[in-house]
Amino acid sequence: MSKVYTDVFNIKHTDCTVVDTINDFSRVFIIQDKYGSRFTCLKDDARPAKKGSGHWTSASPEDAPQDYAVPYRSRKRQRRTL
Repeated sequence: MSKVYTDVFNIKHTDCTVVDTINDFSRVFIIQDKYGSRFTCLKDDARPAKKGSGHWTSASPEDAPQDYAVPYRSRKRQRRTL
């Protein structure tokens, strides 16, 4: 059984791998799904920053950007207006 990861928008992802990064972050880590989409997740033991106002919490799924969890090639294309 694969591990279930929860991203910062409180959306659950399965069949993902943790991405190795150059720098080690103390509060977050990055996962990648089979389509190549990457998501940021909070660590379980994320400590508050010294200068921060408190502990991070996950946002709600409604706060996620449009097409956030949709694979790139499946997204609906929108025309840019200048």
